[in-house]
Amino acid sequence: MKPWIGLNAAMTQDGRRQIDGAVAILLDGKIHSLPQERLSRRKHDGGVAIALHYVLEGFGLDFGDIERFVISTSGEPTPGREAPVHLRPDGRLTLQDLGVEPDRIEWRNSHHESHAFEAIFAARNVGTLSLPALIFVADRVGQPGEHQSYYRFDGNKLELIHRDPAIAGCLNGLGETYDRITRHLGWREQIDAGKTMALAGLANSSTGPDARLFFDCRDGAILSLLPRDEEISIAILARLCPARPAPERLLDEGAALAARLQGELEAAVIAALAPLIGAIRPRILLCGGGLATNCRLLGRLSGAFPDLAVQGSLAPGDTGQGIGNLVAAYFRRFGKLPGEADPLGGFWRKGDGWDFCPQTLDRIPLRGADRHIVPILGDDADADQAANRLAKGDILATMAGVHEPGPRALGFHSLLADARDADLRHVLNAIVKEREAFRPFGAMMEKRAFDRFFGPSPSAAPFMDLALPASPEFKALYPAAIHADGSSRVQVLGRMHEGSFVARLLRVLAEQHGVEAVINTSLNPKAKPILYEAASLADFRQQNFD
Repeated sequence: MKPWIGLNAAMTQDGRRQIDGAVAILLDGKIHSLPQERLSRRKHDGGVAIALHYVLEGFGLDFGDIERFVISTSGEPTPGREAPVHLRPDGRLTLQDLGVEPDRIEWRNSHHESHAFEAIFAARNVGTLSLPALIFVADRVGQPGEHQSYYRFDGNKLELIHRDPAIAGCLNGLGETYDRITRHLGWREQIDAGKTMALAGLANSSTGPDARLFFDCRDGAILSLLPRDEEISIAILARLCPARPAPERLLDEGAALAARLQGELEAAVIAALAPLIGAIRPRILLCGGGLATNCRLLGRLSGAFPDLAVQGSLAPGDTGQGIGNLVAAYFRRFGKLPGEADPLGGFWRKGDGWDFCPQTLDRIPLRGADRHIVPILGDDADADQAANRLAKGDILATMAGVHEPGPRALGFHSLLADARDADLRHVLNAIVKEREAFRPFGAMMEKRAFDRFFGPSPSAAPFMDLALPASPEFKALYPAAIHADGSSRVQVLGRMHEGSFVARLLRVLAEQHGVEAVINTSLNPKAKPILYEAASLADFRQQNFD
């Protein structure tokens, strides 16, 4: 078949800008995806024009070679076939401007269904998909009426089981409520919800006797209770925490507010899923959409349903829409998922249009610290030397020949550091990432280490998507990977890492240094996306010499 392209529109028909644009291509049975922000260097870039041209050029294609463009939108009814497909969030460029005829354009009629198919596709590729599967999709907004959606997948059919309603006069869904409180705390809604989640770890999440201030679960449906009216909601929140609190109050009342929000969210989701799990008896629970980035929620689900595998998605949020659009359209036409199981399905790969930069770069000294960032270019780098540098306190910057399609670095474009060294939390947050001190880091490990420190579990955690209570032994050995609440966000190496640098690094660290877990955080300087090319490492050098 001729190539297909999947993408999310950069703006709605009435001119509202979208965020997290990405383009995916289905070619010769494989899907490759590239977020726009990696190329534009603007974080949460909602455009797709740059990525679209880059993908086509990388494969030597032009617009006439593409059989079908599969598009999704959000926050509006599904547009008609002839509606303009905006590629820039200013509306100045459309697919039609580039000569694409309406009969090659397919608008997806469900934003949430695309999220569900992306999560299914990712699980199939890494070998964790078991049937039947229950898929829970939650984000700020999909098509009108899509806030939380529940699907069952049996391999032959994706069935919509239920969709949560909204209460008149209240915010719609988990995502809108989380975003409203994120803004109250002084951050950007839709973008900085991860800060709210991290802040919640500083306080007790118990909601007390007057629970259900933000969420309730009635008759199996999650309802958002915070009034839509801005003044009323601000007054309610101000009783718990002042708007845009000063730093000391942020870490006190702000943390208590975030913890209450997170605790109510987790309780509502568990209550909504429990009867479905009892009725369907799924073998895996997949979570998609923006809320799939909430690793605290996924960790709680794993604890609440210990006999069930719980997993997020490879590209949570709207960076996964291009992939999901292609998978959904392919499944609709052929009744099966595209291609064979491919551990790197969805990744953008070296040799598939990426001009990899193999030159050796000097170590980058970090201001105020006797440490360096050590560039690791390619999967054939010397793991023994790298392990020695890491064990001596340096930070490894990995740049492999494949690119993660989502917002999380999974070892291929990561900063890796020694989780035994508690001081590294300050170095990474204050000097390298220049972000809030309360932000935690993920812990990367092999399966045998995961079983040792967190206990055998049906959840595989391939996408760094579970924040789990850490054992006393793990806390003592690897304090830099422990959040204030005693949890650690875990990533377990799996099929996608076979033959990779990080797989060899962890083996060397275990055999030669007795180290079984390392810090893994995304390779990006302050306010920038994950780096796309080695030359961008100069951003770290400039940052640390200014």
